Amino acid sequence: MAIDAAFSAARFSYAEPMSSNWVPMDEDPTDYGTLHEGIPAWIAPQLWNWISVVTNATDPRSHTFTSTFQRMDLALRFSSSLYEHVTSMHGLGMIRNNFSAPDIFKIVDFLVADNDSHDRAVQNRHLEELLRDGGSAWRVGTRAGHAGLERRVPVGVQEAAEHIMDSSELAGRILSEAWHAAFGHNPDPEKAYKKAIVAVEEAAAEKVIPNNKTATLGSILKAMKDQKNWSLPLLENPAVPSKDVAIQMAQALWSGETGRHGGNGYRASNQEEAEAAVLLAVPLVYFFTRETVARRD
Repeated sequence: MAIDAAFSAARFSYAEPMSSNWVPMDEDPTDYGTLHEGIPAWIAPQLWNWISVVTNATDPRSHTFTSTFQRMDLALRFSSSLYEHVTSMHGLGMIRNNFSAPDIFKIVDFLVADNDSHDRAVQNRHLEELLRDGGSAWRVGTRAGHAGLERRVPVGVQEAAEHIMDSSELAGRILSEAWHAAFGHNPDPEKAYKKAIVAVEEAAAEKVIPNNKTATLGSILKAMKDQKNWSLPLLENPAVPSKDVAIQMAQALWSGETGRHGGNGYRASNQEEAEAAVLLAVPLVYFFTRETVARRD
């Protein structure tokens, strides 16, 4: 049976959300883009459907179901047996009611990595779409060469980004829109990349070319390269110069956008590119709004 048919037969339904430009009434768009640590109500039903399908919970007497939880017991070493929980009359419900969200994510992590077959790869893609569109702090990635859960954004990075977004006025608000489009509910990678560039333009234009009211990141970069003395307040090692690091970061952000113009191989930015762009924009907005990068003789 094809994997999509198998999902249908097991009543797994991944419901794609509506346009990411829509935010519920009375919701702060910034808060709506916050990453969620636990298993919020809007993710839980589909997450448990995914667990049910992957473990073949619709047939609790099957070898797939029982062996999966026996192997999970040996690997995860919880104080109580998962196998005993699921082979009771209550099945997966006993785990849902008795285990914390961090332990449930350990179970999901095991299931993500448990099988490298094509079918599991497709199942993992379904899970990643669910976590991404639900604004989860977790994603399906790769650890030590195997599929596994990992943080979408490290805690320290998210906290630093939130501080910059809250304290950098208009550039911070634009950066917040970029962050939401990259990491919030129903991501929009192309919007995220474009907003990341606009946030840096807003932060940098007045500092670099104040008389140019239509400055783009491209014209800002050209001016900085012509002026030649933009740097961070760091001691220099002549053998490994770092004075141009901010320019190089901004250049990478500018050059990496694939959807800026029509023709010439146009394509929309993908999710990975958008996340990288936003995470590049965060320190750049900070550098320019705090004048950490400045002209130094």
